[in-house]
Amino acid sequence: MGLMNGYGTVATAALKRKKLAEQELDRLSGTRLQIETQVSTLESANLNAETMAAMKKGADALKVIHSKVYVCLSLTFNFFECCIRTIGKVDATMNDVNEQIEHANEIAEALANPLMGPALDEVSLFVIGLLCV
Repeated sequence: MGLMNGYGTVATAALKRKKLAEQELDRLSGTRLQIETQVSTLESANLNAETMAAMKKGADALKVIHSKVYVCLSLTFNFFECCIRTIGKVDATMNDVNEQIEHANEIAEALANPLMGPALDEVSLFVIGLLCV
């Protein structure tokens, strides 16, 4: 009886240590989650700041470009003729841009396809498996 009581005390102590270790692990996991959340928030804020700076630079560049177009329009003797030529240039440029986007998409699609041709379906794979046996 005295021997069993000693094992019970040891077992109880081991269970208490286990419970304390689990509590410490839970606490550390929570701390780690908070740190990861803060890192993610900081990265997101940094990305937002960089995006806004890039957008500001783009807007400033567009203002400069557009101001040149408006100067051209205001200096011309035939306002409507210049306006029509400018709109025509914009349309031609947008057509060129759209063609290049289509071309880029075709290239991306071609690169995405496997080198060996189209993907094999399950039946083809089954037939190949039979032939290889």
